[in-house]
Amino acid sequence: MYKVVFLDLDNTLFSFDNMYEKVSQQALQHVIGLNQLGISFDVFYDQFRSIADQLYFEVEKGQRSMDSYRDERWIRTFKSFQIPVDHDMMNQLNKFIISNYLEFVEPYEGAKEFLGLLQERYRVGLITNGAVDMQRAKLERMNMLPFFEEKLIVISEEVGVSKPDPGIFHSALTSAGISPTEAVHFGDSIHHDIKGANLVGMSSALIHTEVSDQQLPTYRFQDFFDATKGFLNER
Repeated sequence: MYKVVFLDLDNTLFSFDNMYEKVSQQALQHVIGLNQLGISFDVFYDQFRSIADQLYFEVEKGQRSMDSYRDERWIRTFKSFQIPVDHDMMNQLNKFIISNYLEFVEPYEGAKEFLGLLQERYRVGLITNGAVDMQRAKLERMNMLPFFEEKLIVISEEVGVSKPDPGIFHSALTSAGISPTEAVHFGDSIHHDIKGANLVGMSSALIHTEVSDQQLPTYRFQDFFDATKGFLNER
């Protein structure tokens, strides 16, 4: 039935959430010192992540540049706690994160084994939001690039639209030379992955995520071990 299996990257092949929290904590410790915040890191990070997620939606919609996003997430978070921040401090924090985030990129258990089995039966592609250099660097860090057909690595910065916009999915299908019914897209996000795939008529597989809504996936898997059993062993 399927000729190509596409996968998302962040929070699908590895835990972006864990990476983001750990590198943010290290950045604050390195530049400021956690004991200088005056509040616990957990409280600070919850606010920081909430603000960063809101701002990133603006990046995806083309309403904000990545540089603006990187600065504004710190400005708003520090301001909410009435902590002074200057431009040099933000530059140091952003530079630390960009220079060190790859240290915290680790594949989910079973991810590489699943990709290896996929590669034996299907063409394998990637549909991901983000900057080209950062997304490819994550794949290289995890030694995952060989699993993907080069022309099927589709990254929003190159395409000019982000998931769930149908345009990025259509671009992937065009690169593969297939119809929507010949592909399935694996991802962790109801909004970005499941909604986007459904909009263009692709099958969709939700992984690592328990909660769903009206955007029903074709498949649902707890992890890659479950996906190996439920998706591959039935074919």
